[in-house]
Amino acid sequence: MNKIKRFLLVVAGLVGAVAPALADPITMLDGTSVSAGKVGLTSDKVEYRSSGGVGKATVKYVDSSANSRTYTMPDAGATADFVMTAGNQTIAGTKTFSTPPTITGGITAANIQTGSAKRQLLRAHLSPNTGAAADATVYRAMLFPGRAGIVTRVTLGCITAPSVGTDTIKVLKASSSGNTMLNAATFDANTLTANTGTTATLTGTGADLAVTAAQGIYCEYSAGTQTVDAIGVEATVEFEPTDF
Repeated sequence: MNKIKRFLLVVAGLVGAVAPALADPITMLDGTSVSAGKVGLTSDKVEYRSSGGVGKATVKYVDSSANSRTYTMPDAGATADFVMTAGNQTIAGTKTFSTPPTITGGITAANIQTGSAKRQLLRAHLSPNTGAAADATVYRAMLFPGRAGIVTRVTLGCITAPSVGTDTIKVLKASSSGNTMLNAATFDANTLTANTGTTATLTGTGADLAVTAAQGIYCEYSAGTQTVDAIGVEATVEFEPTDF
Protein backbone atom coordinates (compact mmCIF):
# COMPACT_ATOMS: atom_id res chain seq x y z
CA MET A 1 0.00 0.00 0.00
CA ASN A 2 1.51 3.28 -1.03
CA LYS A 3 1.84 6.34 1.25
CA ILE A 4 -1.18 8.18 -0.17
CA LYS A 5 -3.54 5.28 0.54
CA ARG A 6 -2.21 4.86 4.06
CA PHE A 7 -2.71 8.60 4.74
CA LEU A 8 -6.32 8.49 3.48
CA LEU A 9 -7.11 5.49 5.68
CA VAL A 10 -5.73 7.30 8.76
CA VAL A 11 -7.83 10.43 7.99
CA ALA A 12 -10.95 8.32 7.50
CA GLY A 13 -10.34 6.60 10.82
CA LEU A 14 -10.05 9.94 12.61
CA VAL A 15 -13.23 11.32 11.06
CA GLY A 16 -15.21 8.24 11.97
CA ALA A 17 -13.88 8.02 15.51
CA VAL A 18 -16.21 8.81 18.41
CA ALA A 19 -14.88 11.41 20.86
CA PRO A 20 -14.29 9.84 24.28
CA ALA A 21 -16.55 10.88 27.13
CA LEU A 22 -14.70 13.04 29.70
CA ALA A 23 -15.39 13.02 33.43
CA ASP A 24 -16.88 16.14 35.08
CA PRO A 25 -14.91 17.73 36.55
CA ILE A 26 -11.61 17.14 34.81
CA THR A 27 -8.75 17.39 37.32
CA MET A 28 -5.37 18.30 35.90
CA LEU A 29 -1.98 17.44 37.39
CA ASP A 30 -1.41 20.94 38.79
CA GLY A 31 -4.62 20.89 40.85
CA THR A 32 -6.74 22.85 38.37
CA SER A 33 -10.21 21.42 37.84
CA VAL A 34 -12.55 22.24 34.96
CA SER A 35 -16.29 21.55 35.00
CA ALA A 36 -19.34 22.99 33.29
CA GLY A 37 -18.97 26.77 33.55
CA LYS A 38 -16.35 26.62 36.32
CA VAL A 39 -12.59 26.52 36.80
CA GLY A 40 -11.22 25.54 40.21
CA LEU A 41 -7.73 26.21 41.57
CA THR A 42 -6.20 24.60 44.62
CA SER A 43 -3.47 27.24 44.75
CA ASP A 44 -4.05 30.47 46.73
CA LYS A 45 -2.79 32.66 43.91
CA VAL A 46 -2.69 33.04 40.13
CA GLU A 47 0.15 34.76 38.31
CA TYR A 48 -0.13 36.56 34.98
CA ARG A 49 2.92 37.38 32.88
CA SER A 50 2.95 39.74 29.93
CA SER A 51 4.14 38.46 26.57
CA GLY A 52 7.83 39.26 26.34
CA GLY A 53 7.78 41.26 29.60
CA VAL A 54 9.70 40.70 32.81
CA GLY A 55 6.97 41.79 35.24
CA LYS A 56 4.08 39.78 36.56
CA ALA A 57 0.71 40.37 38.26
CA THR A 58 -0.34 38.11 41.11
CA VAL A 59 -3.99 37.64 42.12
CA LYS A 60 -4.01 36.22 45.64
CA TYR A 61 -6.87 34.65 47.60
CA VAL A 62 -7.01 35.06 51.38
CA ASP A 63 -8.47 32.13 53.31
CA SER A 64 -11.97 32.98 54.54
CA SER A 65 -11.90 30.56 57.48
CA ALA A 66 -13.59 27.70 55.62
CA ASN A 67 -16.50 29.87 54.47
CA SER A 68 -17.29 29.98 50.77
CA ARG A 69 -17.51 33.38 49.12
CA THR A 70 -19.08 34.49 45.85
CA TYR A 71 -17.53 37.45 44.01
CA THR A 72 -19.75 38.69 41.18
CA MET A 73 -18.54 40.92 38.36
CA PRO A 74 -21.65 42.67 36.99
CA ASP A 75 -21.98 43.81 33.42
CA ALA A 76 -20.41 47.27 33.33
CA GLY A 77 -22.11 48.09 30.03
CA ALA A 78 -18.74 48.89 28.50
CA THR A 79 -15.04 48.26 28.97
CA ALA A 80 -14.20 49.04 32.61
CA ASP A 81 -11.26 48.92 35.02
CA PHE A 82 -11.11 47.55 38.55
CA VAL A 83 -10.93 50.14 41.34
CA MET A 84 -7.81 49.65 43.44
CA THR A 85 -6.99 50.89 46.94
CA ALA A 86 -3.69 52.41 45.78
CA GLY A 87 -3.08 54.86 42.96
CA ASN A 88 -5.22 57.61 41.43
CA GLN A 89 -8.28 56.58 39.43
CA THR A 90 -11.35 58.32 38.04
CA ILE A 91 -14.58 56.56 38.97
CA ALA A 92 -17.37 56.95 36.43
CA GLY A 93 -21.06 56.16 36.74
CA THR A 94 -23.42 56.47 39.69
CA LYS A 95 -22.33 54.73 42.89
CA THR A 96 -24.91 54.25 45.64
CA PHE A 97 -23.86 53.44 49.21
CA SER A 98 -26.34 51.59 51.42
CA THR A 99 -24.67 53.22 54.46
CA PRO A 100 -22.60 56.42 54.61
CA PRO A 101 -18.95 55.69 53.82
CA THR A 102 -16.15 56.61 56.23
CA ILE A 103 -13.75 59.08 54.60
CA THR A 104 -10.28 59.11 56.16
CA GLY A 105 -8.21 62.26 55.89
CA GLY A 106 -11.11 64.60 55.19
CA ILE A 107 -12.13 66.44 52.03
CA THR A 108 -10.40 69.61 50.90
CA ALA A 109 -12.49 72.73 50.31
CA ALA A 110 -11.64 72.60 46.61
CA ASN A 111 -13.34 69.20 46.32
CA ILE A 112 -16.62 70.16 47.99
CA GLN A 113 -19.45 70.51 45.49
CA THR A 114 -21.33 73.36 47.12
CA GLY A 115 -24.10 73.39 44.52
CA SER A 116 -25.58 70.16 45.85
CA ALA A 117 -24.69 70.48 49.56
CA LYS A 118 -27.68 69.36 51.62
CA ARG A 119 -27.10 71.07 54.96
CA GLN A 120 -28.71 74.47 55.47
CA LEU A 121 -28.24 77.08 58.20
CA LEU A 122 -31.35 79.08 59.11
CA ARG A 123 -31.03 82.11 61.41
CA ALA A 124 -33.70 83.73 63.55
CA HIS A 125 -33.04 87.16 65.09
CA LEU A 126 -34.96 87.09 68.36
CA SER A 127 -34.21 90.49 69.88
CA PRO A 128 -32.84 93.87 68.76
CA ASN A 129 -29.12 93.90 68.04
CA THR A 130 -28.72 97.66 68.43
CA GLY A 131 -30.43 98.00 71.83
CA ALA A 132 -31.60 96.06 74.86
CA ALA A 133 -34.61 93.77 74.76
CA ALA A 134 -37.66 95.28 76.39
CA ASP A 135 -38.88 93.73 79.64
CA ALA A 136 -41.99 91.56 79.49
CA THR A 137 -41.77 91.32 75.70
CA VAL A 138 -41.94 88.26 73.48
CA TYR A 139 -39.85 88.23 70.28
CA ARG A 140 -40.77 85.71 67.61
CA ALA A 141 -39.50 84.42 64.27
CA MET A 142 -40.72 81.74 61.87
CA LEU A 143 -38.19 79.94 59.70
CA PHE A 144 -39.39 78.31 56.47
CA PRO A 145 -36.84 75.91 54.90
CA GLY A 146 -39.19 75.28 51.96
CA ARG A 147 -38.24 71.61 51.86
CA ALA A 148 -39.02 68.51 53.85
CA GLY A 149 -36.20 67.73 56.25
CA ILE A 150 -34.85 67.30 59.75
CA VAL A 151 -33.45 69.73 62.30
CA THR A 152 -30.02 68.40 63.29
CA ARG A 153 -28.69 71.18 65.52
CA VAL A 154 -29.83 74.37 67.28
CA THR A 155 -27.24 76.93 68.39
CA LEU A 156 -28.24 79.87 70.60
CA GLY A 157 -26.26 83.01 71.27
CA CYS A 158 -26.35 86.72 72.05
CA ILE A 159 -24.27 89.89 72.13
CA THR A 160 -25.20 90.66 75.75
CA ALA A 161 -26.60 87.91 77.97
CA PRO A 162 -29.59 88.60 80.23
CA SER A 163 -29.26 88.12 83.97
CA VAL A 164 -31.37 87.92 87.13
CA GLY A 165 -34.78 87.22 85.74
CA THR A 166 -36.88 84.73 83.84
CA ASP A 167 -35.91 84.76 80.17
CA THR A 168 -36.74 81.76 78.02
CA ILE A 169 -36.21 80.53 74.47
CA LYS A 170 -38.42 78.09 72.56
CA VAL A 171 -37.87 76.20 69.30
CA LEU A 172 -41.06 74.46 68.18
CA LYS A 173 -42.20 72.39 65.23
CA ALA A 174 -44.54 74.01 62.69
CA SER A 175 -46.21 76.65 64.91
CA SER A 176 -46.20 78.52 68.23
CA SER A 177 -48.22 75.63 69.69
CA GLY A 178 -46.19 72.83 68.08
CA ASN A 179 -44.08 70.17 69.76
CA THR A 180 -40.77 71.31 71.17
CA MET A 181 -37.65 70.53 69.17
CA LEU A 182 -35.53 70.90 72.29
CA ASN A 183 -35.28 68.41 75.13
CA ALA A 184 -37.29 70.73 77.39
CA ALA A 185 -40.27 73.01 76.87
CA THR A 186 -38.09 76.11 77.32
CA PHE A 187 -34.38 76.95 77.32
CA ASP A 188 -33.09 79.25 80.11
CA ALA A 189 -31.65 82.29 78.32
CA ASN A 190 -29.80 83.31 81.50
CA THR A 191 -27.37 80.43 80.85
CA LEU A 192 -26.13 82.08 77.64
CA THR A 193 -22.66 83.62 77.49
CA ALA A 194 -22.09 86.84 75.58
CA ASN A 195 -20.54 86.39 72.12
CA THR A 196 -20.49 82.60 72.53
CA GLY A 197 -22.64 80.00 70.82
CA THR A 198 -24.43 77.44 72.99
CA THR A 199 -25.61 74.17 71.44
CA ALA A 200 -29.05 73.33 72.78
CA THR A 201 -29.91 69.70 73.45
CA LEU A 202 -32.50 68.40 70.97
CA THR A 203 -35.48 66.22 71.77
CA GLY A 204 -35.03 62.49 71.53
CA THR A 205 -38.29 62.21 69.55
CA GLY A 206 -37.29 62.09 65.90
CA ALA A 207 -40.77 62.91 64.59
CA ASP A 208 -40.66 66.28 66.38
CA LEU A 209 -37.50 67.24 64.51
CA ALA A 210 -38.93 66.50 61.04
CA VAL A 211 -40.94 69.04 59.04
CA THR A 212 -42.68 68.92 55.68
CA ALA A 213 -41.93 71.32 52.84
CA ALA A 214 -44.87 73.50 53.90
CA GLN A 215 -44.11 73.58 57.62
CA GLY A 216 -41.88 76.02 59.45
CA ILE A 217 -39.74 76.18 62.57
CA TYR A 218 -41.03 78.54 65.28
CA CYS A 219 -38.46 80.36 67.44
CA GLU A 220 -39.30 82.55 70.42
CA TYR A 221 -37.42 84.63 73.00
CA SER A 222 -39.48 85.77 75.97
CA ALA A 223 -37.85 88.58 77.97
CA GLY A 224 -38.79 88.96 81.62
CA THR A 225 -37.80 91.75 84.00
CA GLN A 226 -34.02 91.69 83.98
CA THR A 227 -31.19 93.34 85.85
CA VAL A 228 -29.24 93.20 82.57
CA ASP A 229 -31.36 93.10 79.43
CA ALA A 230 -30.30 90.90 76.52
CA ILE A 231 -28.99 92.30 73.25
CA GLY A 232 -28.90 90.46 69.93
CA VAL A 233 -30.41 87.09 70.89
CA GLU A 234 -30.21 84.75 67.90
CA ALA A 235 -31.01 81.12 67.06
CA THR A 236 -29.16 79.25 64.31
CA VAL A 237 -30.98 76.13 63.14
CA GLU A 238 -29.08 73.50 61.18
CA PHE A 239 -31.45 71.78 58.77
CA GLU A 240 -30.93 68.81 56.46
CA PRO A 241 -33.41 68.38 53.58
CA THR A 242 -34.59 64.84 52.92
CA ASP A 243 -36.58 65.31 49.70
CA PHE A 244 -33.68 65.17 47.20
